[in-house]
Amino acid sequence: VKPMRTDLVITLSTPITIDHNWSLGTRFRIRNIRWVNEPVVRFGPFKKNIREEIAEILKSKEGKLTHMLDREIYKAANLQSTISDVWIDLQEPILISRKPAPVWIRFKCNDIHGNIALQRDAITCFTRINAKMVMLTDTTAIAKPNPLPRFKKLESTETETLSDINLYAFTTFREINDQMNGLLRGKTLTKEGYTVTITDINAYASSKGLSIGVSTDKDLKGHVVTSGKVLFDVPTQSLKVQNFDYFLNTENRLVSTGDNLLHEFVRDTVATKLNVKLDTLIGKVPGIVNKAIAKGKVGKVIYLNVDSLRVKKCDIMLDREKMHLLLNVHARADLRLKRIKSGKAIKIRG
Repeated sequence: VKPMRTDLVITLSTPITIDHNWSLGTRFRIRNIRWVNEPVVRFGPFKKNIREEIAEILKSKEGKLTHMLDREIYKAANLQSTISDVWIDLQEPILISRKPAPVWIRFKCNDIHGNIALQRDAITCFTRINAKMVMLTDTTAIAKPNPLPRFKKLESTETETLSDINLYAFTTFREINDQMNGLLRGKTLTKEGYTVTITDINAYASSKGLSIGVSTDKDLKGHVVTSGKVLFDVPTQSLKVQNFDYFLNTENRLVSTGDNLLHEFVRDTVATKLNVKLDTLIGKVPGIVNKAIAKGKVGKVIYLNVDSLRVKKCDIMLDREKMHLLLNVHARADLRLKRIKSGKAIKIRG
């Protein structure tokens, strides 16, 4: 009997899962056997094709063979180290501004869910990360990043295309007043025979909420203070100052028309400019985050794009120097890995 040699291609298929320890799970099954060279045994002048016999042996041993393959892949293909590196990098502070003082944002990642999908050329894990984003002015004493938690399966009912983000932002009254005076100081108003020039605007926090003092010259020389509550209007996605009341201190006695003129000016012009200032602050968030991540260490391993930002809730608080905004926003956040460490070839041992 002469030695026999044959070549065959075995096609296997498997679903893919990730368990709570970040190990890849498979359940291989033999789907097809293609013979490259027929298995022919020679007995002297006789020949016999033993394809059916070998196929029967492979079929009877299929469970043992595929179990061995599943076992070796499970032992070798663990994603914890790779994903943990990205998870920690995501929580590094990201510098977003150097002036007037350094400011960082930081993601505090808490939980991760995922769902595996098999595609023609790739294994894709659709992932949801629960994280808080905070702003920092000092990074010397920050807490350590949260370690990578156990993997949890993302149920189909939990799939959400929009990210839920909580943000903190602020602007100072000095910034507001500098901008308002730059836009409106020296502006002249004329109505019903009155000419009024704005000489100064000063916004500040008071017991009534936000107060805006306007000093005037020309026909109506005086000072008007209007106060109201700053609210975020969700339907229009804009900040508004509501329920303005006002107090007028002027050298003129008969100034009812001028009184109305000043009040309308503050209500319709000053408040509008203030809204634009604060709306711009909120609107800058996606661009700031995208640009900062692209420049930072995190940008080397991930691509993150935040857009379609919509504010769902905005709490506004005032203190002596600043206006603070606590925002809950929905945004479309597209996060992708740019690179991932390639693994080593898996050797199957019987």
